[in-house]
Amino acid sequence: MSGARLPGFPTVWEPHGADSLVELCARRVLAEPRLLASLPLGLPTALGECLASSCQAPLGALLRTVRLERLDLAGRCPSDAELALVAEQPLRQLEMAHCSGLTPGVLPLLSRLGPTLRCLSLPGDVLEGESVLPHLSQLDLSHCGDLGNLSCLSGLAPSLASLVLFDVPRLHLAREALCRLTRLRHLDVSQSREKQGEYPQPSEWLLAVVSSLPLLASLDISGTNLAGTGVLAGATPVGQEGSQLTDIPGLQPRVGRPLDFLGLLNTAHEACYRHHIPATRVAGDASEEQVLVAAQVYRDRPELLQKVLNDLFHVFRYEACSQPRLALDVVMAAMARHLPHKHIQIAGSASLFYIVKGEEKGHFNIGIRRKIIKALLDAMCCHKNDTTMLRNGCLTLIHFKIPQDVLFEYERLVDMLLHMVAQEEQDEFVQRIGIYLLNSLACQVDGLQKRLVGDKGAITIMLQLIETRLFRGSSDEVMEAAWSTMWNVTDETPINCQRFLDGGGMALFLQCLQVSLH
Repeated sequence: MSGARLPGFPTVWEPHGADSLVELCARRVLAEPRLLASLPLGLPTALGECLASSCQAPLGALLRTVRLERLDLAGRCPSDAELALVAEQPLRQLEMAHCSGLTPGVLPLLSRLGPTLRCLSLPGDVLEGESVLPHLSQLDLSHCGDLGNLSCLSGLAPSLASLVLFDVPRLHLAREALCRLTRLRHLDVSQSREKQGEYPQPSEWLLAVVSSLPLLASLDISGTNLAGTGVLAGATPVGQEGSQLTDIPGLQPRVGRPLDFLGLLNTAHEACYRHHIPATRVAGDASEEQVLVAAQVYRDRPELLQKVLNDLFHVFRYEACSQPRLALDVVMAAMARHLPHKHIQIAGSASLFYIVKGEEKGHFNIGIRRKIIKALLDAMCCHKNDTTMLRNGCLTLIHFKIPQDVLFEYERLVDMLLHMVAQEEQDEFVQRIGIYLLNSLACQVDGLQKRLVGDKGAITIMLQLIETRLFRGSSDEVMEAAWSTMWNVTDETPINCQRFLDGGGMALFLQCLQVSLH
């Protein structure tokens, strides 16, 4: 096998520097969208694509002021009027997966992109009849409904090099159509649902398709039974010691010419654990390298990514991860792309804990530290009522230098920690570590930050925590940390001293003193 890192996968391991001019301009325009309508000249393509990728810029205004080569509309609901503006762009790549409310007029509009468009991701329910985009080289129909025998793709045979059919049902009917797409270099028929990945004659189906696609370099059959049961296929010429063998019968023609990539995650009969796999890179769960490959390949597929991140966590927990830099990259990419998916955030943060407390931490520059802290805070704020997420986040944050490393997110972290410790039914460990972090934030900072902590209601919350424990007759680490926090935030901060006195802090202190003396 070759290295696990795939070409072009984003990395956080870059020298820390100032934000680019494009990033600064994009932030300004997003903060004031009216600027788009008032610009006398068109925007540079790089800035336009940066704005388009944010999903925040108004689409119509953006398309009128910039020329784009790539556009991602995934998950949006573009109108025919907006699509008409899209059709005027010299697009080479268009992402329209999960677009709802598309009308029958979408394909005629997209056909106007024919001369330039090479890469398209489209909901399958708009495909009817012959293709009107004969120059396409890449087509993604993930999650489309039943496309029948895929005869609608016959017009793409001269140009189509990449076809993704992830979670498309009944693909056993499409064998003949796929065999005619002889220019294919990448074919993805993977599934996230076990039932959907069952083929009546899996080895025969795969053998027919692979034999018909001489240029095929990348194949994904994850979640299917296409790898067969693991019986060795092929003959071994004398003196070659098994070089002509494979225990994936449908791939026997590729034994002497291995695929660059093969997806085998969640295949029937655990195909990724087999010994004779004709591929240089494999996505699966049989080894650290397979898991890291899978995390890169499936970064846009939450249905598969959650399992992959759990597998990566087990690598850290029970083994020694030999590629922590790549592991950090895949975790950061997953958490950034799937913020609403709680289980992805939990699994990702669990691996971050091991990465941050490991030896690689010594190589973090300020940019990497900030990206990790921001990712954790984003996850905690999005899932602030989930105990596991909060525990993972806090346990990872305590391995940074507090408060120095978190000053750039000081206010947001204070808000998050106060929310955690103020919950009456909060998990005791989470509450304890939350107060510990809050106390650390109040140390070694100036009066402005101490005042901010007080402005957020910290003293009132600490007094309530102490009063509750006093009422219960218990004195624990939470009470001790609450007193310590108030000591720090009142130090040389008169307004917080006043809040302490106005909240009955002295009376509460005397009660605690009386209890401790008895």
